Amino acid sequence: MRQRYAQQLTALLTPGMKVLLITLAYSSSEMIGPPFSVEEQEVYMLYQDNFEIKLLAIKETLADNSKLAARGVTSLWESVYLLERR
Repeated sequence: MRQRYAQQLTALLTPGMKVLLITLAYSSSEMIGPPFSVEEQEVYMLYQDNFEIKLLAIKETLADNSKLAARGVTSLWESVYLLERR
């Protein structure tokens, strides 16, 4: 499903267009999503051929997500990427 999303985004955006991509990352052994964990290397694998990728921010956000903590997640990282279509 992620690969189809990346392909659709590539098809919709023309060179120079920018979009923010926000991901959550946690140990998949602690919980099966949704929301689903997306690691940084997967972002690069999906988008690096068609986009310039810039990591704008990364923050530990478990304290703001009590529902995920209640589901057993012990660490939650939110990342914000700027993708610019080549």
